[in-house]
Amino acid sequence: MMDEQDLEKKIRARVRQRIEARKEVIIHLTAFILVNIGLWIVFPQPWPLIVTLGWTIGIVAHGLEYWNKHGPGADRLEALIQQEIARERERLYGEKRKNDLVGLDDDGEFIYYEDDPDQVQRN
Repeated sequence: MMDEQDLEKKIRARVRQRIEARKEVIIHLTAFILVNIGLWIVFPQPWPLIVTLGWTIGIVAHGLEYWNKHGPGADRLEALIQQEIARERERLYGEKRKNDLVGLDDDGEFIYYEDDPDQVQRN
């Protein structure tokens, strides 16, 4: 069993990893901006466009990697995984999780579903 110190170390390591990844994205973006400004000032011909377009692809890929690994994309992925696990359990075992039968409406009030989510019972 994990004690509090081990849990705290694990959380710190995960947070440190997220901060380092964010710092890498910021450094990459800063270098991209500064180098491209310099290229366009020194060489006003259109050839720096090739460098800018290629590097833009790299910046977008780096940003998406951070987004999906540490940002809201990771939360969305986890929600999708949990939803698929629930579907598989229902398909394999006929189980329906209790959380699947309760939701919140726009006002923040509980909505209780019967067997079918189209049948809503408000309490």
